[in-house]
Amino acid sequence: MLADPTRAHDDGLLLTLRSASSERAVEIMRDSLEKNFRRALTDELTGPNAAARAALLVAICSGVQFMRNIVGNSALLDGDPEILAPYLRSALDAVATAPSHSPHTVR
Repeated sequence: MLADPTRAHDDGLLLTLRSASSERAVEIMRDSLEKNFRRALTDELTGPNAAARAALLVAICSGVQFMRNIVGNSALLDGDPEILAPYLRSALDAVATAPSHSPHTVR
């Protein structure tokens, strides 16, 4: 996500953004994300709320791709992937790993 020079997913992301005003297009994109990403991630996650955590993982990855490849955020676009990757990995791990405490507990 941070080092892909081909930016192969940009076309799909741009198509999604341009079609966001169409309810049918949004429905197609939602179904595609469900079938191709969220369900597979849900199956791989252990612990409570796997489907919700999988949806968050997809949202985080989509946001990073959007900010890097579409908006052209210079810190993400020009940043050293070796430096950025541990931060992104930590964020993804925080969502992917089931919490050891109740998700309703405020700390």
